[in-house]
Amino acid sequence: MDEFLLWQKFRNKRGSLHTGMRIETSVAQFLAHWFNSKTSKDAAKLHPQDFAPHMDERVVSLEELTAAWGVPQ
Repeated sequence: MDEFLLWQKFRNKRGSLHTGMRIETSVAQFLAHWFNSKTSKDAAKLHPQDFAPHMDERVVSLEELTAAWGVPQ
């Protein structure tokens, strides 16, 4: 039982051990960073979830939505 709890803590901290998902996540993070560094500051910011179809969808906060829409707070 101790080993199970240890692996559960590891997965919660580091993510899945699935090699394909780890590669997909790494490539998606790289692409998001690369595209954001190449585009202008006014362009919409891209996120890793935009490049990785198997990742969980990104949860967007109300503050991010109002800032993106230009609504004053």
